[in-house]
Amino acid sequence: MILITGGMGFIGISTARELARTDEVVLGYNRTLRSPGELRALIGAKVATVQLDVVNPYSIPRALAEYRPASIVHLAVPALGAMPPAEESLANVQGLMNVLESAHNAGIERVSVASSLAVYAGLDGGPFAEDRALPVESSSATSAMKKAEEILALHYADRTGMDLRLLRIGLTYGPLYHSLANAVGRLTHLAVRGALPDGKSVTWTPQQLLGGMDLCHVDDCARAVATIHRAEHTAHRIYNVSGGTSVSADTLFSAVAAAVPGAVLPDELRHTGTRENADGYLDISRARDEFGIVPRYDIEAGIRQYAGWLRDHDL
Repeated sequence: MILITGGMGFIGISTARELARTDEVVLGYNRTLRSPGELRALIGAKVATVQLDVVNPYSIPRALAEYRPASIVHLAVPALGAMPPAEESLANVQGLMNVLESAHNAGIERVSVASSLAVYAGLDGGPFAEDRALPVESSSATSAMKKAEEILALHYADRTGMDLRLLRIGLTYGPLYHSLANAVGRLTHLAVRGALPDGKSVTWTPQQLLGGMDLCHVDDCARAVATIHRAEHTAHRIYNVSGGTSVSADTLFSAVAAAVPGAVLPDELRHTGTRENADGYLDISRARDEFGIVPRYDIEAGIRQYAGWLRDHDL
């Protein structure tokens, strides 16, 4: 059995679907719980659920004692902007250390931890491979938190002999993406639904305009996470998980317009300037060469699938 923290999130649900093809899965959740029928429809198999708060030092040991998983995929993360900086830092670090320490005490050797492409923020000259030295400075909370978590997790694994796997995940979009934290989800949602939730808008950052975006369909992300986590042995401890190519704002706009004919999209989102630094994407050759992981969705196919799902589901 494999425990997934953050199991009700859109990456958690998709990862559970991949893992459930061969393994029993238990989904950890804190506040949001989907019904058994909905989970079965989304995952295609019956899965167990357990309420746990990774920040609570007693919550994870109770879940491990009840279900006795053989390994853990740690995807849980506080919502963006939900806490002041100090509280957010403590929640991320304490949650991670509670997962690692609880796993070690329970005799669980393998733990995979979600990191982010944000660790590469501030670097020039991509594509970005896993062995690049990272800057100490961080331009966002995600960048700072994930770099700190990677350092602490690697040190913990060195001290305990834990089989740790860090997954640097790119900008992910697709079915069940409810937070709409990135412009990809917002633009597709706007095209299909004709409006965005209150307080949401679509804008391009300078990096997106000049360097493009490394985008990953959630099914490709989940397949990579599941494949790396299942592997009996790995040659490395850090793996990039993403599309492995740069998608310009123009290309994304065109893919959404093609997937949703007649959609009314703000014309200012169509950018026709000259692209610079178009190599700002993740090098995914390590996961490809070691595990044969190759994304199945390019941006056109991925947006087409996502838009079709949005038409058919009121989520």
